[in-house]
Amino acid sequence: MTTTGPNLPGTAADDSAVGSAAWFSPNDGKTDNGIETANLDIFSGQTTHYLKMTNFGFAIADTQIDGIQVLVQRRSLIGVVKDSVVKLVVGGSVVGSNKADSGTNWPGSVTDKTYGGPADLWGLTPSVADVNGATFGMVVSAVWVSGSGKTSRAVGAIDYISITVTSSSGGAAGQPTTKRFGGVPFMGAHGSGLQAPVRQWIRRASGLMTPQTTTRIWRPANGVN
Repeated sequence: MTTTGPNLPGTAADDSAVGSAAWFSPNDGKTDNGIETANLDIFSGQTTHYLKMTNFGFAIADTQIDGIQVLVQRRSLIGVVKDSVVKLVVGGSVVGSNKADSGTNWPGSVTDKTYGGPADLWGLTPSVADVNGATFGMVVSAVWVSGSGKTSRAVGAIDYISITVTSSSGGAAGQPTTKRFGGVPFMGAHGSGLQAPVRQWIRRASGLMTPQTTTRIWRPANGVN
């Protein structure tokens, strides 16, 4: 497996697809520089717009995506703020599982919060091309928690957001391989590059080929020519 990142976004935007409170200076959330992008004046019952981060600059060369981890460094400046939505953006669309931690208040000091992980695909099957694309990223929306004893407004702030991707290579059983047996390409899990009688002899009679229990691909018993 390969781990790529953490990468920072190249594009930031306030997206009004949800909520009613806008983010102030979204571009301040693109870098880990201590300058925060803040949402001002979240009043009772309000959620924020999406803070939408895309264009993370991935150039993954593997063949499949195994997991995606998002890190958000955030805090509450005033009042009680919680996650409302934390989702991925694939092909420019907000999709997948909502990873919002609605049971935890944003802390009063800047703190890292991670979502997903190296084996978590957020309910999706993103391709390498999706992740490498400029329209791949994530969104976060926050909510003010009203109630007795709390302030009449709240302000949440995010210092930066990063994404780390876990990927791997290797075809599934039955896919062509570059291995050769006696100078003849031996293709796939059942040797589809050879005629049927030859495959049967190799597998059952000669003892020259043995099945691999994990991949179910037949390999030469005594090495590869």
